Amino acid sequence: MIGRTYDLLQVDADLIANYIDSLISQAIMYSTYYDDILYVYPPEMYVSEVEGVHYTRDFLIEADPISLDIPDLLSDLKQIIILPLALNRRKL
Repeated sequence: MIGRTYDLLQVDADLIANYIDSLISQAIMYSTYYDDILYVYPPEMYVSEVEGVHYTRDFLIEADPISLDIPDLLSDLKQIIILPLALNRRKL
């Protein structure tokens, strides 16, 4: 973020970093680290991101696992898709 802002505005990178820190300390922007990378969000986007993570986590906890019989699925797909294509090709 600092690099892109520097490229755009051509101002000192420390000035940009200090300004971002100021926005975070005033709760104008929110920040979080993930994999040693600092992410900075407007408050509304931060709340949306966090809620999305919580909804996804809750969904995965409560979801029943779907079991697929892969050989039957492949056989069905063959009957539905591949066989009709092969028959149409023979007609041409």
